[in-house]
Amino acid sequence: MIFFKNANEKMKSELISAMCECFNEPVETVQFFFENKFNKENCFVCVKDGVVAAVLHALPQTFAVSGSFYRSYYVYGACTLPQFRSRGYMSKLLRYTEAVLKVRGADFTVLVPENKKLEGFYGHLGYRNFFRTKTVFLTKKTMKEISKSKVLYQTDCNILKYSVEELRYCAYKDFNGMVYTQKDIDYAFNLYKKFGGEAVFSKRGYAICVPVTDSVLEIKDFTCADFNVPELVSEILLKFPNYKRFIIKTNPANTYFNRCKSDKFYGMIKPLRKDTKDIIKNLKKPAYLGLALD
Repeated sequence: MIFFKNANEKMKSELISAMCECFNEPVETVQFFFENKFNKENCFVCVKDGVVAAVLHALPQTFAVSGSFYRSYYVYGACTLPQFRSRGYMSKLLRYTEAVLKVRGADFTVLVPENKKLEGFYGHLGYRNFFRTKTVFLTKKTMKEISKSKVLYQTDCNILKYSVEELRYCAYKDFNGMVYTQKDIDYAFNLYKKFGGEAVFSKRGYAICVPVTDSVLEIKDFTCADFNVPELVSEILLKFPNYKRFIIKTNPANTYFNRCKSDKFYGMIKPLRKDTKDIIKNLKKPAYLGLALD
């Protein structure tokens, strides 16, 4: 027999094992997710003959579009155990999940496919490439040049200390994309710490930095307004003086790096109601996902 339903507390160890196996993740990282993010009401499972065959988590989020806010869910950790694959279980589980979320009043579901094959899989289920990210590749020399540029402060961002949530608002107050709470951001900071990452702050921005090699540093989320880029870059160099190459991921609306960027899709979306289809269809500015917890 096959059942689609919400998870329960008794399934936790089984769900942790499934996530470790499917994503090749260390158990400590997966346990951290379950300790901080697991909610049985937002975890959906396909159970085959009493065994969890497929699972996904639907994390509540807010999607901002042109000053309006929409209830959304980020589909995270979607996986099917190897012995149950190619049977359509995940497709059915996603449809079941979307039906439940619609009843809850959800407008959109969002996800980030792990590879091109999965991108095609989700595309057949009604998801479309939507969110974009700007990836910038810089040498230490270029970073130093940027850090010496003039920093221009605007009067509406004039206080000395923000919460990270306020920093995001100050940088992206007119943007289209996911709006994260302080709790969401704190979780991301602590998650990346487990991979040797660290958050770097300037007076008006922040960057989540994760070492890739001994000489390459990836900035998972570079958040500040254009006019404060030099200040944040300077703080990164002070914190990580020995790195020679830098990979910066930031909002596509950030125009500071226009000469040295790669702009590509990073995240898919699916409208759950007829009246929300036109919202994304008519969107003129690119949307930014940001903290994908990858």
